[in-house]
Amino acid sequence: MIKLRKLAVTILVVAISAISVSLNCFSMNDKSDWKISTPETQGIDLKTLSKSENAIKNDYKAVTSLLVVRHGYLVYEKYYLGNNKNDCTHVFSVTKSVMSALTGIALREKFIIGLDQKISDVYPEYFKNTEPKKKEITIKNLLTMTGGLESVDNNYNAWFHSDDWFEYVINRPLASNPGEKFTYNTGLTHLLGGVIAKSAKMSIKKFADKYLFSHLGITNYRWDTDPKGNYGGGHLLFLTPRDMAKFGYLYLKGGKWGEKQVVPEEWVKESTRVHADPGDGRKYGYLWWLENKRDKVHNKQVSMFSAVGYGGQYITVIPELDLVAVITCDAYLPSNKKDATIQIIVDHVIPSVR
Repeated sequence: MIKLRKLAVTILVVAISAISVSLNCFSMNDKSDWKISTPETQGIDLKTLSKSENAIKNDYKAVTSLLVVRHGYLVYEKYYLGNNKNDCTHVFSVTKSVMSALTGIALREKFIIGLDQKISDVYPEYFKNTEPKKKEITIKNLLTMTGGLESVDNNYNAWFHSDDWFEYVINRPLASNPGEKFTYNTGLTHLLGGVIAKSAKMSIKKFADKYLFSHLGITNYRWDTDPKGNYGGGHLLFLTPRDMAKFGYLYLKGGKWGEKQVVPEEWVKESTRVHADPGDGRKYGYLWWLENKRDKVHNKQVSMFSAVGYGGQYITVIPELDLVAVITCDAYLPSNKKDATIQIIVDHVIPSVR
């Protein structure tokens, strides 16, 4: 099954790579809004942090960027493989954490009623001939990967080439009762994007521009669509590393950017606490991964939450260190350590904090 999933993802990556040739992020304006500081000024030991460069060169050869934000300052920014701060990266499932933020905003704006709202109430046309239990799937089930449906990740290629991605997701057989079991399923977050878009009567891209990206100054990005023109709810978003860091810092500050409460503070807290158990040592919030890692230098456990994308894309937030780390990778390069790039943060970023 694991080999099948890897093959399916590889096929999808090749397909998306083909699309990427003709669609790029063209803006070259630096609207980062980042204050720049030295690592030492913000309590980072540069000598320790710089060891990451050898690790990337020797062990993590697909890495394209590593950024560290401490105390609100961009203190470390390195690019590799010819990339620079203006290059957009396909962040893959990092998109899901963005979708979590948009859900919290949609709740605040009363576009969606609540987390117990059923998907079948928003898209009744897709549930006319389904088994009754499918009609019980709620927004909360989508946020926690407990929809019960067989995962489209088992056969990405078939889903990616289907005419109607919503229909394909909903027509998967039930593998468990809704709310019963964690099953990672990119199709669920694609449905979630559709629910928000239909409820708000605007595309999820326009929704994100109005309520999220505009407040953070995020303009240099790209978002691809499915065959029906629906923007990807679980992938297909392309961001610059600096803008990924902005999103992480927004969550570090409880959803606040400057004086503006962009995402409700309570939603940020609720999203980053445990709601599901994938069974792999990590926990799952509302489309955020939660885990503890040992700081071997200071001999203590450090709690973090991360937006994670295929191929080694990471936005990792460590509140107790007042720190955000971003890693991007070229998912199209062969590398047996791409999906283990969190270790760069564990082995080099965390130990560098004084």
